[in-house]
Amino acid sequence: MSRPPKPHIHIEEELSSLIHWVNEYGAGYSPLVTGTVFFHEFESIHPFFDGNGRVGRTLLHIYLQTKGLPNSRLCLIEKEVLGDKELYYRLLAKTDYTGDYQELIGHFTRAVLKSYEETERRFRERDLLTSDLDELSRRILIKAKRKGDWFDQRDLRMWCENESDYRLRNRLNSLVDMGVIREKGRTKGKRYIFIDAFEQVKENLEKVREN
Repeated sequence: MSRPPKPHIHIEEELSSLIHWVNEYGAGYSPLVTGTVFFHEFESIHPFFDGNGRVGRTLLHIYLQTKGLPNSRLCLIEKEVLGDKELYYRLLAKTDYTGDYQELIGHFTRAVLKSYEETERRFRERDLLTSDLDELSRRILIKAKRKGDWFDQRDLRMWCENESDYRLRNRLNSLVDMGVIREKGRTKGKRYIFIDAFEQVKENLEKVREN
């Protein structure tokens, strides 16, 4: 859907206004809501002769990644957004005409959720999450994923019977630093749990869709 850009005299003012809205008010909404509104308004401003859709979707992707959707950089969001191009352009035009963002937000939410589900499937099949880890770290992570609940040093020793406490603590701390294991408590009372970032995001997206 090609159209000429707006007169140059208005572009800077309207982009500044949009950025101000995102910075001042965007944090009050779900990142997906703010990101969708930003994308639509960027498209409406249409600052370039060509490539506005690609630039806008790239900026949306960056916004989602930096504002609370972990691992979205791994997801093919644009592919899902454009999966039904007729619907995509119809929703953009309808939002232009009515000023109602609800259906467009719903479309983007479904696209992001589907892209996360597809990415989770790819990662599970190829086991990319553990491919670069040493054998001990991989074993800990696999056991933690299977447990699906908090575990402690006693569990760790059962999973890795022949390993020293020092090596176990070292590998566990590395997994915590990587952000795939969360810890709570102190010293002997410390407990750990595997972080499924994809599952957390999907739950948040479902809440946005329900609202």
